[in-house]
Amino acid sequence: VLRIYNRTCNRIDKYSNLELLVARSRKTVQDTITRGITDGYRWSSDKLGTFVSTLAAQTQNYQEQVDNVIARGANVEVAIVKLQRIDPGEGKLEAVVKEIQETIDHLEKYGYSNLGSWVLELDGQLERILARRLKELMKQWAEGMELSRPQLEEIKEKLHGVEEDQDDDDEVVKRRHLLEIMREEMRKPIRHEICIRSNVLTLLPP
Repeated sequence: VLRIYNRTCNRIDKYSNLELLVARSRKTVQDTITRGITDGYRWSSDKLGTFVSTLAAQTQNYQEQVDNVIARGANVEVAIVKLQRIDPGEGKLEAVVKEIQETIDHLEKYGYSNLGSWVLELDGQLERILARRLKELMKQWAEGMELSRPQLEEIKEKLHGVEEDQDDDDEVVKRRHLLEIMREEMRKPIRHEICIRSNVLTLLPP
């Protein structure tokens, strides 16, 4: 049992951002071990058997929590990478955020410790990523508005048949995002007309 506990501790110690989530179950095992060391010499064989069973159950629960947290944490990391590079198509960013929220809901459902602190740190990270994405997409939209339809079609043709990949180089990603932003413009271009009425310039449609 102690070997399993030590091995589990060594695993979670490699994930400093996840340790707090299993701190309660780890402390439960630690408290039980401490009680066994300080009081165990006075116990009868029956009481010792109960202690071993309790320690084994707590250690197993701790191990399962660590395994689950590491797996869920890996899913969140994958989602964060996606969020930084995924095409800004309708519903795509929302779908990635939903994946992260599902992980949070799972951890909350099963009562992982210090979840609020972990979510607060994660929220700050997501906020920085989304703010950067918004700035990038606004810049790409402005650049796209400077391009003619034939130029946009040329970019589209170059990307034809190229599957979206998280390992694409930055230039490919930027071109793909620009096309996604300008998709509606390419489908149905907006025509503006500048009119002069009573010495007042008017843009139609506004």
